[in-house]
Amino acid sequence: MSDNQRLDDWKKMYEENQYKNKGRREVSPTSNNVPNNSVVYQYHDHQIHTIHHIHSDRDSIKYVGFWRRLFAFIIDSILLSLVYLFSDNFAVHLTINILYYSILTSSPMMGTIGKAAIGAVVVDKKGQRISFIHALGRYISYFVSALVLGIGFIMVAFHGQKKGLHDLIGGTVVINKK
Repeated sequence: MSDNQRLDDWKKMYEENQYKNKGRREVSPTSNNVPNNSVVYQYHDHQIHTIHHIHSDRDSIKYVGFWRRLFAFIIDSILLSLVYLFSDNFAVHLTINILYYSILTSSPMMGTIGKAAIGAVVVDKKGQRISFIHALGRYISYFVSALVLGIGFIMVAFHGQKKGLHDLIGGTVVINKK
């Protein structure tokens, strides 16, 4: 038994075949707690039970492909090269790169300035914004993608969800901004 008595009651009644489609009707969500993409069903028995069914948005997700991501990278490279004019120290360049990619990707912007320019965001497997540590790990995995002639980046063109090796390692995906 869980801490949620209502859920336990629903499971018990479901197991007893009380919910076959009898008395089921779709209603519009009236509660603020119900996500926009939910369908609410009411079942009438001795009391009313509300069940939230969240539809999968996988069919409506548009992954960002190789050429658009390359364009975003070029925009970011131009912006960062302007900053590099003020310093020729490799450690400073690396620190700026790490902070630029990690902070912006984990921010509410959910991507770099280049990704924002092409209308893309970086999200985790659940479609949520990633944390700073997650973004830092994703950035570090860029180096793995760059090994062996950049094959990890070229993978984006051929992967079904347009993921590069760094996306697979980091558990992220780049999608169109909604």
